[in-house]
Amino acid sequence: MTNRVVLFAMACIALLASALFGPSTQQATALPTFAQAYHVDCKACHTAIPGLNAYGRYIQRTGFAALDPTVMKQVLPLLVREAVSGRSTGKLDATQPNKKVTTTSVSANVVGYIGTSVTYRAEQSFYSNDVSGGGLGRAWFGYHDLFKRNGHLFIGKIEPATMPMYANQGDLTGFSSSSVAVGKHSYALASARWGVGFNYVHAPVDAEISWSAGGSNLINAADFTTMPGADKTVHYKLAYATPNKPFEIGVFGAAGGFVLPSKALDNYTANGVYAQRDPVNGVPGVVMFYQTTYDSNAGTGSKGAIVSAAGHSYAVELFQPVFKGNVMIGLRPVEFTNNGLGTYRHFGNVDIYWHDPRIPYLYVAAESAFAASSNAPSGRPTWRFSVKWAGPFRGPFKQ
Repeated sequence: MTNRVVLFAMACIALLASALFGPSTQQATALPTFAQAYHVDCKACHTAIPGLNAYGRYIQRTGFAALDPTVMKQVLPLLVREAVSGRSTGKLDATQPNKKVTTTSVSANVVGYIGTSVTYRAEQSFYSNDVSGGGLGRAWFGYHDLFKRNGHLFIGKIEPATMPMYANQGDLTGFSSSSVAVGKHSYALASARWGVGFNYVHAPVDAEISWSAGGSNLINAADFTTMPGADKTVHYKLAYATPNKPFEIGVFGAAGGFVLPSKALDNYTANGVYAQRDPVNGVPGVVMFYQTTYDSNAGTGSKGAIVSAAGHSYAVELFQPVFKGNVMIGLRPVEFTNNGLGTYRHFGNVDIYWHDPRIPYLYVAAESAFAASSNAPSGRPTWRFSVKWAGPFRGPFKQ
């Protein structure tokens, strides 16, 4: 059996495995298969895992097509992830709300090339916070022989076109702005969903567009129908970004709609601008964005009339490596959301990440979340930690 057949079979098995498991819990992960293939540390692509630096963002937006397929064939395309998590307020295990530490969160990834023009990735969870069963986080194929290999077409369960800090942000508490709720609708600006996407990546231009339907584990007709709750969204992103400069700036947004239980149509939009700079040459890194949202049918007013809602949100976060880059400190002093219906929320957190190249597949993170990011009584900080092991199967993949 050829390598191509084996790789294709492994990808298909991971795609179909989701039919056996329950609701999806999406978590971003590092992909140490690449580090193993190229004999480099994960810091070649990451700032604080899973956060990406400029080169890592370039590899991701090309769907890994910027990597050499002959190098990737030298390693097995399979990696396994296990995590131990803790939270001072519990609520990690849905069956035991007061449980503060969970020891079993297991998932598997397959990622690699089929031939020289097609890449793939599938991520399947088997245990999540000590609860068996899990979901399909991502599952896509990419075709890259378009526009002199500057065009990348994706199909499957894909991440939408959006700014990098939504999809690959390293904090234990992600940005709430990516899923702010307006009336009966929560914006899914970073969630992997079934659909199709196209990226044109020719430095310094990064132009992305995607169409997303439902996010169920195994693709089904309900993801694409017009039944109540079936959400359809077009996402876009246009940015100045290069793989060898530590900053990028761009615009992003989404426009979609879904049918309410009353059979009325709810249209919504989101638009934003962002800037990001990696921490280099002793200067701290920074991410910042401003986003607006609009919902055409956010509920009914006192006289029964349909109410629309226009909201906005913004955030700033700083991060700085210390101890020869093995420790990263992140500070989000402000994140604000206004849902357009009178609900205003302020968020904040401090994160510390540790990764030592001498222990290549071990990643440790701790966080103090405050303001609306905390679910502790009286607004006290919530303490969180995570210890992750994410490693590939060692050994060359024989020709």
